[in-house]
Amino acid sequence: MAGQNSNGLFRTSNRFKPISHTDVLPELSPMPLPEIDKTIDHLIRWSEQDDWAEYQSDILADHFDPVSEMFDLYDHEIIDLIGVASAPLYAFIMEDFFATRFGDQGERNVIDSYLKRHGWREDVQGKRYLEALKDSTAMLYEICDLDPGRTIVIRDLMLGGDPVTVADSGLLDSVERGDCFAGRLLEVNGEPCLTTGLLYYPREAAQAACAALDATAGRFVEYFREKARRHVEEEEAPDDAALRRVFFLGRATSQTLTEFWMATVLNQVLAGTPSPRSADGERIRFSDVSFPVRADEAEVAAILDKTDVFERDADDEPSWTWLDSGPPKAQTLENHEADPNLESVFSFHESALGIVNLEPDALVLSVNSKERAKRGRDLLVSCLGKRVGRPRITHRDPNRALKEYWR
Repeated sequence: MAGQNSNGLFRTSNRFKPISHTDVLPELSPMPLPEIDKTIDHLIRWSEQDDWAEYQSDILADHFDPVSEMFDLYDHEIIDLIGVASAPLYAFIMEDFFATRFGDQGERNVIDSYLKRHGWREDVQGKRYLEALKDSTAMLYEICDLDPGRTIVIRDLMLGGDPVTVADSGLLDSVERGDCFAGRLLEVNGEPCLTTGLLYYPREAAQAACAALDATAGRFVEYFREKARRHVEEEEAPDDAALRRVFFLGRATSQTLTEFWMATVLNQVLAGTPSPRSADGERIRFSDVSFPVRADEAEVAAILDKTDVFERDADDEPSWTWLDSGPPKAQTLENHEADPNLESVFSFHESALGIVNLEPDALVLSVNSKERAKRGRDLLVSCLGKRVGRPRITHRDPNRALKEYWR
């Protein structure tokens, strides 16, 4: 994606580079960014505990599910396609998690919990930054003016208002007037500053996102105006501007912005690129089929050894290759010649369909397509019967995949 022209999503491979305190000028009273980095790192580690892991997974699902359905891709496939740009995406989503209140009455927030237990370890600046982040909202901004390396003047495209001048912290690399980005603008110690989760938006994508959010905000206003008319006097009902502000300050804005951003990136990446497929012409989808083992493991291994399509990899290892014997199909060969993304066809007319590993209390089949997962599941059930329990088909966890790219 690097090196695209000014109409593309990225101009350089490090369009969103890590922040550095040397990029911010002292006359704007910038935040001590290395200390803030440490504070955020402490918070991320705190949020990984079991008490918050489920909430974090829910937030990730909120952001990924619409795009996953739209492109018919699993979460880990989206991350693989986005590549290096997953770092700012992860930061953006984590900031949404930090700013969200959970519980029936919104009584739970991870920053509140962290500061209550470990606020003593953070300095005053760090605690003030977290307090501002906790109450922040992601918005879409346009760059009105800039003095590279010194300041950037930004304007809120959704709520309007006067332009705001912030220090150029180096988070937005090679930007120009008129460029747009999604992010959070905080006020700490009376000074505006941007957080690290910034997503660059091409102008066309920014206009589309604004139009979608504006239309949704209009429906939100109509709904509550109608609801208010039934319960309060007309003069007591909130005006439309106040209702629109309530909508834009809600979580729907953040989720919509990631949806449009990911869709823009994926459309660029996938444009004109054939979808990778297996030798059977099936779309690549890495899957694990896991069976609980109900019988003695030695008995299960003996049955697999006697089954022709399973070949043990080593005598002392409980691992087998699932083979598809016989001559390759003519259509497969034609597809492979036309599309180099297809798996190579083995010259000895035997192709590997997957790997089976016998683990403590579990038998796991790993394959590279949804169709193979189903075929392999049915095959193992027919071979092993009641010696194995009901299988589960799983995919790489999006939370872990994001963190692998982030770190």
